[in-house]
Amino acid sequence: MRFIANPSSKSGKGRKLWAFWKNALAETGMPFEWVETRDSVHACLLAREYTGAVVAVGGDGTINQVLNGVMMSENPAEMGVLYAGTSPDFCRFHNIPTDPEKALQVVLQKEMEPVDVLKIIFSDQRKCYAGCSVNIGMGADVALFANRWRRFLGDVPGTGVGVVKSILRHSPFDAEISVDGVERVFEKINHIFIIKNPLIASNLKLNLDIKPNDGKMYVFVLQKMKKIELLSSIGRFYTGKIVNDARFFVARCRNISIRTSCVKAVEFDGDPGGSTDISVRLVPGALNLIKKMTANEEVPWMRNF
Repeated sequence: MRFIANPSSKSGKGRKLWAFWKNALAETGMPFEWVETRDSVHACLLAREYTGAVVAVGGDGTINQVLNGVMMSENPAEMGVLYAGTSPDFCRFHNIPTDPEKALQVVLQKEMEPVDVLKIIFSDQRKCYAGCSVNIGMGADVALFANRWRRFLGDVPGTGVGVVKSILRHSPFDAEISVDGVERVFEKINHIFIIKNPLIASNLKLNLDIKPNDGKMYVFVLQKMKKIELLSSIGRFYTGKIVNDARFFVARCRNISIRTSCVKAVEFDGDPGGSTDISVRLVPGALNLIKKMTANEEVPWMRNF
């Protein structure tokens, strides 16, 4: 088993958990590799080249890079998580413990479940994968601000300030969107969400009926809102009720293509990752995720729905 550890996760504070995990692993007598990453690309390569189970040690960015490495491998292996980040949206959705001891117990038990992922194809044919969501519009700007300032402001305030800042500076755009082959034209778009995980970031969410391995993804198009309206609607993103607004387009789908009137940054799983135009396809049950789920266990994120 290879543990792929990001030394910069949680602004370097994630490293405080490393000694506990490595000592506990050594006590089991199980052979393992603990590899420190140099950068996000290195994390992907470390996962891609390994033939056994891999474990992402870090936050959602590290999880995404390890997920990409697994999905790009010729023989995809199972993947686990030891969370050492700031906003555990992937873990909450998949019911993976963030408590250090419980998380390690889950990894060592190696109970697996196939879960869905999103495959992103850019106009230059570059391919990436996401386990949570893909965002076009304000997402990249929010992510850049939050990733830089959360260490000083805290997770929820840092992301909240990033949202306000992005609303104040954003410009609407038009797009042609194909949803499962049906073409639609949208004007004055504020933001496009392509969702596999309804937990967007730092308590922001969308109340959508979706589970890790149900073969569903959703597209939600926010459009024709003035900046003052967007600011006054922030609370509905914390309750998730913004999706109930009949003015906006929401649909369950498996394939979506987006062509924007101007180049827009694309963000997925918490980090900017390219620009439009893009296509996104749901890949059902593609990732063998190490997790723990019993029939009578309450999933924490569902308490808010």
